[in-house]
Amino acid sequence: MQIVKNELAQSPHKIPDIHFYTDAYELAQDLPKYDADLIFLDECQAPKDDLQRTVSFENLKFALEKFSPNQFHYTMGRVIVVLPEEQQKTQRAFELGLANVRAVVTPFPNSGNLISSAVDQLRNFHQNHNKISLCFSGGGIEGYIYSLGVSRALDSCFANSACQNFDIFSGVSSGAILASAYAAQATSDDLVKQLFRKHPHLKNIQLSTLFDPATGELAKRAFGFFSGFFFF
Repeated sequence: MQIVKNELAQSPHKIPDIHFYTDAYELAQDLPKYDADLIFLDECQAPKDDLQRTVSFENLKFALEKFSPNQFHYTMGRVIVVLPEEQQKTQRAFELGLANVRAVVTPFPNSGNLISSAVDQLRNFHQNHNKISLCFSGGGIEGYIYSLGVSRALDSCFANSACQNFDIFSGVSSGAILASAYAAQATSDDLVKQLFRKHPHLKNIQLSTLFDPATGELAKRAFGFFSGFFFF
């Protein structure tokens, strides 16, 4: 306990409320009450007497689906799983990664290190969740024009900001072109002028930029179709 107190005393950050559970069902029932920011799930010390209620990842996920209210959803991105060192590079670690847990870590030397790590993870969690993303769908030239119009409307609503000031940009198909332009700090005015071929520096948008027919794939399918008749 003295080690824990020393670790806490050295931490410059506010120490969060900490709850300890050994029963997955009990944790799932209490979780909606306080919506924990982070869960450290220790699979190193799993008891052998009641495997169905052990706080393992699978049991926790099942218990959340069974006991949580319909409107409550707890993302697995808030779960950190502690595995024995020999399992770090095994199938188990791979499976947990596929389940989108926040991290898979090895056991901590003492409780103080665990709490310090929790504080660091919480700080990182809150910093990342303060970021705002701007996402664009595809749809060819029509989708590009629509997304550009929406982003220009957003610019007119922002008092002290603009679309190019978002933290994260993502897009699909033609939306990816628009997202990359905003990520490069282009403004909606720039992109409208580019669309009408009136921008002095940006390259004009061509139809081939937004629509590139898959001629190779079409030819391959046509060849396969006719060759099927030939061999038949």
